[in-house]
This record gives sequence, C-alpha cells and structure tokens, in this order.
Amino acid sequence: MQIRYFFGALPIGVMAHGEHTVTQIDINDLISAPMLLVFLAVIYLLMIRPQMQANRAHKALLDALQLGRDIKLTSGIIGTITEMTEDYVCLQTDATSCLYVDKHAIQQVLPDNTVRDQLS
Repeated sequence: MQIRYFFGALPIGVMAHGEHTVTQIDINDLISAPMLLVFLAVIYLLMIRPQMQANRAHKALLDALQLGRDIKLTSGIIGTITEMTEDYVCLQTDATSCLYVDKHAIQQVLPDNTVRDQLS
C-alpha cells in the first residue's frame, strides 16, 4: 500500500499483527523542494526583477518626453524632438533633416542644448 504525497510515494508496510509501519523517507525528497524554491528566488532576484525595474524606468522616461528636448537613440544618433505622436517622434538632427523614429528607440534624454553645442 502506498500513500501519495507532494514529494512522492510514502511506502507503508503491514506487519504480521496488522500494525502499520512507515519506512524511512528519502532525504533527497525533503531537500529538493526547498532547493527548487531557492533556485527560483535567485533567478527572480538576479534576472527578472532588474529587468522589470529597467522597463519601468524606460517607460517613465518615455512618458516624460517633451517637445524641444535633446535625446539620444540606441543607435547613437542625437537630436531634438520637434514632433511627437503616441508611438513616434520626429528627431531633428540638423537644420534641414528630420528623422521619424519609434519612441522605444530612445535611450536617454540629454541635457538641454547638447545638439546645438555639437553642431557649433
């Protein structure tokens, strides 16, 4: 006869007089579940949580964008925001050109007049 538990089967033997005895539980079964929980906690703390924080910070950066701000794209292009829609920005890189780029390509907001200082 066996009784099923979370860690596996717990064998129960029947003695000659009808008494039930429980055999030893394997110690590996008792250690494996807490080790799995520790492993999942480490993965969460080292990989998932920092990525969630970075995503939150990038979303806050995108929500705080304003016209006239100098920005840097992930490709390294810098420019000034001249137009904005919900998904795209128009990035003026010099006096005559304007690039329409996805908002998610914005890496950071630069200090004011960075573009003008670079072009001068």
